[in-house]
Amino acid sequence: MHRHLRSTGLSELASDTLSETLPFHKKTPLYIPELDKSQSQFTISGQVNFPAHIQSDGGLEMIVAVFYPHTIGMFIDTPPSAFYNLEISGYDIENRQVNDVAQRIFDCENDKECIDILENFLSSKIRLSLNISRIGMSVSTLLRVPSTSVNALAASACLGKRQYERVFRETVGMNPKEYARIVKFQKALWLMQRGESNYAGIG
Repeated sequence: MHRHLRSTGLSELASDTLSETLPFHKKTPLYIPELDKSQSQFTISGQVNFPAHIQSDGGLEMIVAVFYPHTIGMFIDTPPSAFYNLEISGYDIENRQVNDVAQRIFDCENDKECIDILENFLSSKIRLSLNISRIGMSVSTLLRVPSTSVNALAASACLGKRQYERVFRETVGMNPKEYARIVKFQKALWLMQRGESNYAGIG
């Protein structure tokens, strides 16, 4: 999924700890207070295991791709574990293809053309594999029922528990139990923001 965002006022938002993103900032990058740093002009924003916020000084214009947690690796040829709990410059992974896309987006003045550049690049990188499919099913299960046991997830993926945990970590960037904890936190946060206090249905 891609988004084009603009803002002219000072703002602060809670970020989605379950998603990895590729923001391309055309104006002032966002600031992450928990890490005490601003994003780079072209950033890879990893999953985090703590509540995180993003702040804008009002000069916000960005194109951003938001990824399912098990998929970003196929698009940038870098495992998610390389930027887990981190905000890194996209140029740091030294991927010539990705850097070229970033430069074309920054040189482009038409929003629709910028999105087309990013969309065409991402579409060209899709290479489905058995592990992506397996872990995709696991992520869907954990999003619905985060208390699902690792043994049950491994059985659904037709893998032994150790092999499953290794494949999950390589694909998502963290182990399944940690991912489930983040899902529970996100669900509790969503309920709290809606003013609800009954967390029994979190799963």
